Amino acid sequence: MKTFEAVEHFAALARMIAEGDWGYAEPWQGADVVVVDIAPAPVPNDWLPDYEYVVTPYVHELSWVFEQARDAVKDHDGYGMFKEEFFGRMGEAVNACGSDVPITTHLNVALFAARFFVQSVIERFDHE
Repeated sequence: MKTFEAVEHFAALARMIAEGDWGYAEPWQGADVVVVDIAPAPVPNDWLPDYEYVVTPYVHELSWVFEQARDAVKDHDGYGMFKEEFFGRMGEAVNACGSDVPITTHLNVALFAARFFVQSVIERFDHE
């Protein structure tokens, strides 16, 4: 899916969320991002890579948005180079909201971050 198709996909998802029609998925773990309801305690001197923990009471619903975002961009030529940044920005946006917000806030903020990344970063790959 190229930039235009991804943006159209995100617009369709935004309409679904506005109508209360979102899906459910297994908790997301990919591209160094993990969606959880409670962040684990940090392990001192751990040699494993650090994950970005996205803390939300809406784990399954937000994981669905992450899956939808992945499906919109995974076939892009640069996916392997930008996927950690892409999902990381989605997670950072959700974490910035805090967890005491309506479900639609978390879903829309993640979706907005994905769309913004596509339009501002991935679009450059399409023109090379």
